[in-house]
Amino acid sequence: MREKATFQAYLAHLEAQSPALASVNQKLSAIRKLAFEASYNGLLDPAAAQAIRDVRGAKMQGTRAGNWLPKEQGVTGYAGGFVGILIAVAVIAMVAPRRIPSI
Repeated sequence: MREKATFQAYLAHLEAQSPALASVNQKLSAIRKLAFEASYNGLLDPAAAQAIRDVRGAKMQGTRAGNWLPKEQGVTGYAGGFVGILIAVAVIAMVAPRRIPSI
């Protein structure tokens, strides 16, 4: 399949050009989605689109750095913050119409 070989060549080009593998995978993801949409709309052969989607992306290496929360803190900490944001949005939605002058 010519499309698969072209896609693999583009992958090799991106890996040589950009040291950030996450940005390489992001670009490849956009091309995969474009191939899927083109196939769905009849602009690309479904076998060619599948061949493009089967090409594996750049291998992510290394370990993640940063302050990662344990599961318990992640569930309680973010859930509480999200609920607080929702309450603030609801209050703003109730107050905002009174502050907007009528035209």
